[in-house]
This record gives sequence, C-alpha cells and structure tokens, in this order.
Amino acid sequence: QGVGLLLAVSGVGALAGAVVVATLGHRLRRRGMLIIVSLFLYGLVLAMLGLTSMLPLVAVLSLTLPLLPMLLIVLAGVGQSAIAAVKTVLLLEATPNEMRGRVMGLQHLDRGFSTVGSGAGGFAIALMGGPYALALFGGLCAIGALLVGVFLPAFRKAD
Repeated sequence: QGVGLLLAVSGVGALAGAVVVATLGHRLRRRGMLIIVSLFLYGLVLAMLGLTSMLPLVAVLSLTLPLLPMLLIVLAGVGQSAIAAVKTVLLLEATPNEMRGRVMGLQHLDRGFSTVGSGAGGFAIALMGGPYALALFGGLCAIGALLVGVFLPAFRKAD
C-alpha cells in the first residue's frame, strides 16, 4: 500500500515536470546551468528523502500518510523528467545529424549501467540500511552536479 502510493506520487511529479518543460521549454535559457542546478537540487531532495524515514506519519482522513516523503518524491519526479527532457534536447542540438543515432545509443547505455548502480545501492543498503543509503547516493548526486558545474565551464555555459 505505502510503496504503491509513493510510486503514484512519483508519476504525478514526473507528469508535472514533463508538462512544464513541454509548455515552457522553448523559453529556457542557460540550459546547461539549469541542468546542473536541477541535478544538484534533485540530489538534495533524494538525500532529504532518505533522512525523512525518521519522521512520524500524518493521519489525514483516517489514512496514515507519509506527507513529507510524498512531497519530496513529487519534487524528485518533477526534477527527473525535466532534467531528462532538457538534457536530451541540449545533446541533440549539439550533435551533427549524421552522428545522432550513435550519440543517442551511447546516451541509452545508462539503462545498461543502471545495474551497476543497483549493485552499489544494494551493497550500501546492506551496510547502512535503505534510508541512509538513499541519503548517501542523493548527496553523491548533488556533489557530482557541483563538480560538473566547476570543472566543465562549457557545459555550464551551454544555451
């Protein structure tokens, strides 16, 4: 019951993020910086979500709901879909037509490499528990975004 509810609110957030990008995407400027800031905030939201497991549940209309985790998951869903859409557009605009198929193939390797992340996540969960592992990986995501912003000025300035 609880996992289904959390997955549902993630979908609501992802849909909201997709609608926002589809509606306002043509007006976005400094998209490289937008991706970096969004990824940093996404990592912070994941870290905060991992730390919310210590908070009490809230009863609403005789239902016990994890309101703060639900809100954080909605924000993560918004960020995830918005980052993905803007990143793909920026990547395709920077790629010559004859290379787009190859570049998109490389981009989709993230599906294959997700098993590496899942394995690392499984070890982290076994060592420290799920909430702390999520907080750790969220923090690493935020740090990674900062490092990209500092060490890749061309990406940061991409429009």
